[in-house]
Amino acid sequence: MLPMLYFTQLLGLALGIAEEDLRLPNNFCDPRALLEAKGILEKPLCVMREA
Repeated sequence: MLPMLYFTQLLGLALGIAEEDLRLPNNFCDPRALLEAKGILEKPLCVMREA
């Protein structure tokens, strides 16, 4: 199966939102293995700060 991500999930990953909060495991085909293989889930691209 080909993992599918929603644009909002990709945006959330780029903003450093946790994969559990983005509901990645709930997708029809879990994309976490692909994202880990590409190095996307290892570290956030930016860090969100508390206001």
